[in-house]
Amino acid sequence: MLSLQSFPNVKFSILLLLISLLSFGSIATAKPSWKDEGSTDQPTKGSGKGGGKNKTQTPVSDISITEHPISQSIMDGEQALFSVAANSSDGQEITFQWHFNGSQISGANSASFSINASNLSDQGEYSVSLSTTDVTKTTQASLYVEAIPEPEPVVAVEVSLHPMSQAAYIQESITLNVSATGSGTLSYQWRKNGAALSGQIQSYLNFANLSLDDAAQYDVVISNEAGSVVSNIANVTVNPLASISLAWNTPSSRDDGSVLSIDEIDSYNIYISYDGDSYEETISIPATMNNVELSDMLRGNYQLAIATIDVEGITGSRSEAIQVTIN
Repeated sequence: MLSLQSFPNVKFSILLLLISLLSFGSIATAKPSWKDEGSTDQPTKGSGKGGGKNKTQTPVSDISITEHPISQSIMDGEQALFSVAANSSDGQEITFQWHFNGSQISGANSASFSINASNLSDQGEYSVSLSTTDVTKTTQASLYVEAIPEPEPVVAVEVSLHPMSQAAYIQESITLNVSATGSGTLSYQWRKNGAALSGQIQSYLNFANLSLDDAAQYDVVISNEAGSVVSNIANVTVNPLASISLAWNTPSSRDDGSVLSIDEIDSYNIYISYDGDSYEETISIPATMNNVELSDMLRGNYQLAIATIDVEGITGSRSEAIQVTIN
């Protein structure tokens, strides 16, 4: 059995070891001040066991879209233009990428995208991605393309009814008509003896009050996008107003059978009526005349009668009426 006396240096070492252990135990069992009851001290970031360092978080930039692309509806062949406007919170540069129906459009990397002449295949959804190094945002719009209707086939003009020749009297009214078919809008130009009549561009030509100057040859030029055709010629004949000649024998007796001399006759009344007109016109003729010509008579059926008026103003009985027809 060994004794400490035999190893004085060893004993010294053991004592030192005990002293060290006692010192360590005292440190290991000591409480931090913030663990003590009643303490209000709190640990700070980086304090306490491990002695960590303080860390700073870098803020992330954001993109604010101030103008979104607008959906459009256009006709086939028209231009389509989409645009977007935005800014970043920290001034970073924004990059753009346009997409069509989810697929990237090559070279479309600006704030706007246009299609100069659209067609039906361009219809769909258009979106644009806006990006900085920190964030990406997307906005979209739709494009609707309406097809242009197929043009109607061009059909040349064909006259189905030509104007007809007519004859009439002065002051009467007539109308020339024409009918035609063809594609689009038909235009008309009436002509008199081959010369265009100003303002006469309808499918008819009216004569409201014929004069002798209206007697001529008339036709009409009909046009559309396919070309022009000329109708047949219609001859308009204008006749001067008719005249009716009347003559009578000088009466020699009165209604009662008594003698009536020529010196007792003052005048004659001629009575004129027109079929369909209740008005009767009376014309006075001097006793020295026993015939008269009635001029400017319109066509129609006339009834005429005559009566004698003596110098005392007594009117005798009317003659039997005669009927005159002017065609």
